[in-house]
Amino acid sequence: MGTNHMGRQSIRFPQPPVVRGFASVAGKKEREGPLGDQFTATVQDTTFGEKSWERAERRMQQMTLELALEKAGLTDADLDAAFAGDLLNQCIGSSFSLRNRGVPTLGLYGACSTMAESLLLAAMSVSGGFARTALAMTSSHFASSERQYRFPLGYGGQRTPTSQWTVTGAGAVLLGSGERGIRITAATIGSIVDRGICDANNMGAAMAPAAFATLRAHFDDLHCTPEDYDVIITGDLGRLGSEILHGLLEKDGIHADVQDCGVMIFDAQRQDGHCGGSGWGVVRSAPPAAGAAPPFCAGRCFPVWSGASCAACCSAERARCSLRCPPSRASRSLPSATPSFWKGADMDYLKAFLVGGLLCVIGQILIDRTKLTPARILVAYVVAGVLLGAVGLYDKLVDFAGAGATVPLTGFGNTLARGVKKAVDEDGALGILTGGLTASAAGITAAVLFGLLASLIFKPKDK
Repeated sequence: MGTNHMGRQSIRFPQPPVVRGFASVAGKKEREGPLGDQFTATVQDTTFGEKSWERAERRMQQMTLELALEKAGLTDADLDAAFAGDLLNQCIGSSFSLRNRGVPTLGLYGACSTMAESLLLAAMSVSGGFARTALAMTSSHFASSERQYRFPLGYGGQRTPTSQWTVTGAGAVLLGSGERGIRITAATIGSIVDRGICDANNMGAAMAPAAFATLRAHFDDLHCTPEDYDVIITGDLGRLGSEILHGLLEKDGIHADVQDCGVMIFDAQRQDGHCGGSGWGVVRSAPPAAGAAPPFCAGRCFPVWSGASCAACCSAERARCSLRCPPSRASRSLPSATPSFWKGADMDYLKAFLVGGLLCVIGQILIDRTKLTPARILVAYVVAGVLLGAVGLYDKLVDFAGAGATVPLTGFGNTLARGVKKAVDEDGALGILTGGLTASAAGITAAVLFGLLASLIFKPKDK
């Protein structure tokens, strides 16, 4: 029986699996970074409309999988196996995102290397004939990961200079058989490398030796050199880890221009990411992992993910790489696209001002030019928000304008509609009575409380 094992740590796939579809979803900060227009979709609200950060991560994975299936023209029934993981305890983000979908699932936990681990195992399943179509999916969420591992937001802890910023992002890749498209031709499984780094906030220094060892093993096992690749990409070493990796490569006589997703994901001049991005989301949502835009799919690409374990995989030869980016590479914001002119943190204030101001102007015109009483105008605004929210239009405005759409009364109406819809999904008909009040409880309480305080401090009277 022949073997497809190469050297000490590598595998060459006899029937290289092909990427049939892929998708990535990212958060607001990631959208504002240098790779913002590379994501399949981005969101303004990183709660994803959920009550907890863990549920938000679950919803992010679900959205990513649905987008990947849509792009590939597949359904859940077409998936023979799913290899999925996240950073949460018991991988609850992945297990709940795939709950009740009827997809055979293998949960993975490889720290920051789960991107490569899931792709490697999915590729082995497809190449070996054990699956016709396999899913590789992971995610990370800034708030859920920080709460569990690093700097819980409620503590207000001071970040060390070497710490990295967990990326809010998820990605899914669908692998299957075929002759055309991006192919995974080989993989190198990394080994555990410990150089005695004891600082839990210095991930880059801890992972760089493992990344170097994986690169070294890949070149030795497959008898190739850095010049055989158009690009070599590491996962989330960050700036410090990348510097250490380049130093190790140079010391070993390997001259390679290795790029790092953790460095690329945020703009160091405009965004606070400290030493760079980290987490499964950074390697999932960065272009090389998500299926790639030129130059990443123009030839041979060698991504390397480093974590508790490391792995590397190389994709299709230039002559075989027929999968290209769609005609439009603009980010598809959920649920609508955001023109590049409106991107960036500086534009958020302007968008909120323009939209919120326009709603106020319309209200003032109705007061000045019609016989409608203020009470009726207020009710009309709430009803308009309910109707627009019910058909899904108001969420598009919220994604675009943020507080400019949520603060006016139309935003209150939209909150009512969303609350009712969610409660009906969870509790049935009873949700019609409870959903709106539950969703808007905070706003109603604040209005009553501050109204009471105003009446006690001031002397209320008619005009």
